[in-house]
Amino acid sequence: MSKYILYIIIFFISYQLFTSCANVSPVSGGPKDTIPPIRLITVPLDKSINYKASTIVMEFDERIKINKIKDQLIITPLIESDYEYTIKKNTIKLTFEEPFKDSTTYTLNFRESIQDITESSPTKDNKFTFSTGSFIDSMSITGYVKELLTYDTLENIVIGLYKAEDTITIFNGSPYYFTELDEDGKYLIENIKIGKYLLYAFQDENKNLTLETDDEAYGFIKDTIYLDTGLVSKNIDLINLDLNDFRINTSLPSGQYYDINFNKYITDYSLTTINNNHQLYTNRAKQNKSIRFYNNFIDVDSVQVSFTALDSINSELADTVFVKFTPSKRKKEEFQVKISPENNTQIERLLDVKIEFNKPINLTNSDSIFIQFDTTKITDIHDSIFVWNELKDILSFQIEIDKSMADTILSKRIKLNQA
Repeated sequence: MSKYILYIIIFFISYQLFTSCANVSPVSGGPKDTIPPIRLITVPLDKSINYKASTIVMEFDERIKINKIKDQLIITPLIESDYEYTIKKNTIKLTFEEPFKDSTTYTLNFRESIQDITESSPTKDNKFTFSTGSFIDSMSITGYVKELLTYDTLENIVIGLYKAEDTITIFNGSPYYFTELDEDGKYLIENIKIGKYLLYAFQDENKNLTLETDDEAYGFIKDTIYLDTGLVSKNIDLINLDLNDFRINTSLPSGQYYDINFNKYITDYSLTTINNNHQLYTNRAKQNKSIRFYNNFIDVDSVQVSFTALDSINSELADTVFVKFTPSKRKKEEFQVKISPENNTQIERLLDVKIEFNKPINLTNSDSIFIQFDTTKITDIHDSIFVWNELKDILSFQIEIDKSMADTILSKRIKLNQA
């Protein structure tokens, strides 16, 4: 089937919105040291096999210091026994209380725990792998972890693999393999042994590698994952299952809007006007902890609204409020639009378009929306194919590109113009 690259450009859409330790002190003077310590030697060597000792040694090209190594160092698979470390000038030595398990591949990631003594620059080459058996395990898993309701990247997130046959879970024990997210919300666990695993992600504020369900977000892949070849990709959505009572914090005007603010994330809500058929325009705001009303009040001063909201554990809260707007000089939120498929996305002849807005839409001009290839108009878009969500902030439609046209524009660009 023909594929081509989609370029989406927004030209115009007509709308109406309602809207205490000793410190090592370097000698002053001289040029600033901007080069981090370089690793010269490791014992065992990176990717070595049949290693039987219970010590790890790393030597660098300059003197080093340690920064919270017990928090920074990630060893996978998890080692239950403790270790001691010593530093002598440019060498660090780790001595483990118990020997490493037989026929196991270990990865040590020191992250920012090893630094130079002048500028505290962390090492760059801070990760290496060895095996106590005759080969290096080569399975890997990667993906992205985002907060389900806000799609934000959260801090202190642990991604853990648990052996499927074990009874240990995030609620009663630590993962067998684990890592943390990078700044883009991506994770990578490498050198995993072939086998069946359960994959979880959870917020670990207290660094105990166990989930505290009262205040830590978590997510998981529901099916058992069998790692037996290459690299597997799995994305995980997190949700904070806050077990506190669900309540309203405040209900009041907020600048140009009126907000009902809750103490927890809301996953869904419904609204009904009382003794009035006034059309309401709302959506979720403030990282999904508020219901926001947009001002389309012309002939009424206030509207009594009954609402029902659900939190992350499906607790229901029902109440009634009087929605009333007050004059404000505060600026409105900037109008934002997100279109998918994104630019440079490869698509089939059947084009599924979704346009997401950060505010509800009251009016669109479908006559000015069309698909265009270069300077040639291909097809008009009619509002008869529009599908709006209940909050009127997501517009979806589907277009089938003519086969003859699709065949002639193979590997060329299409632009969705809203002019």
